[in-house]
Amino acid sequence: MSVYRVRAAMATKPKLMLFSHVCNTRSITGAEKLLLHFMREIGSIFDCVLVAPQEGKLAGLARRFGIQVKICALPMLHGVYTPYRGIADDAENLRQTPAFQEAVSLIRETAPDLVLTNTCVNVMPAVAAKSLQIPVIWKITEIIHSNEHTTEAIQMIGRYADWIIGISETAGAPFQQAGMGDKLTIISPTWEPALPAPDRWVHLRERKRKELGFKSSQTCIGYISSFIYDAKGLKPFVDMALKICETHPRCRFWVIGAPSDKKYYDECVSRVKKSGYSRRFTFTTFEENVSLAYTAMDIVVIPSMVKEGFGMTALEGLYFAKPVIAFAQGGLKELMESVGSEAFLAPPGTPKRSSHWRQPCLMIQSSPPIQGGAIGQKRKGCTGLKPTEPNCIRW
Repeated sequence: MSVYRVRAAMATKPKLMLFSHVCNTRSITGAEKLLLHFMREIGSIFDCVLVAPQEGKLAGLARRFGIQVKICALPMLHGVYTPYRGIADDAENLRQTPAFQEAVSLIRETAPDLVLTNTCVNVMPAVAAKSLQIPVIWKITEIIHSNEHTTEAIQMIGRYADWIIGISETAGAPFQQAGMGDKLTIISPTWEPALPAPDRWVHLRERKRKELGFKSSQTCIGYISSFIYDAKGLKPFVDMALKICETHPRCRFWVIGAPSDKKYYDECVSRVKKSGYSRRFTFTTFEENVSLAYTAMDIVVIPSMVKEGFGMTALEGLYFAKPVIAFAQGGLKELMESVGSEAFLAPPGTPKRSSHWRQPCLMIQSSPPIQGGAIGQKRKGCTGLKPTEPNCIRW
């Protein structure tokens, strides 16, 4: 009899339709990783259906975990991230586009109980779901820029969203300030459970460092970003690295990321080549298994020039017990403070102020395993999707 009850429960599991704003073909961004992990965690409660704009890494991984995938390319409203006058009208005007009818048809065909749209710029799924009177969860993974039109963008999101999930207190702050606390839930991300276990780290580290040509006596300071452009701060990282090269010959620097802005990327590489220290740098545009990269590094630097909603690179670095250095702003500041690593936060600033984090870099260099290990253990108690939250999950 119990078997029949289980089958009945499975048959009545509500359906959650999740819209990703991107699906990259080679690298996978932090927002995509978070969405994938969210689907895996929530899969015990909901029957998840992922909608991606194209085939790519996220779609492939989702299918591997038994998640149904549908492909539908919808336009983004990027002005929500950098609000302007009339953003709310532009959101409403999406109803007049051919893509809107496509979104409505797809949602109607899938017949979900709930629709989740991922990132602030992915507006159309929310508008389409609302037109069909289907409840909407809006997952905010970034910090919406603050200007004289921010309130209009926040109110627009509140108009279409029944629930709002923020990945950090910082990301959720504008909604709290706008009086939407009853709709808002903060779910701090956690790392992917499939990441290599600690007992494998030494072996993976030795293998990767041998491949890179790093000696055991050398300290590897790493930079990781799915896509590199000015906001990701490669220039201040290079400036810092070149200063360290002058006094610390055993330091090596590994940059991983695809050049989204090729001119910017080439300028950074050129600066290294002209410095005379180019043999101490390794530039990798694509790394199939980034988890192996973390094991090879001793320190992870995240020099993002904008306020990040959270920072998956930082979280993954902490998982691998690596000291992480970042600017003291946004979700990165929140994360670092939660693990007692305020000492490794540099004051926010321009590339000219990269000297702010040279000292913590050199300080950590003397004992990275001890500092990183303490951070890694403490962070394990600070993250994770809890089954009691948010309200939309208890629905």
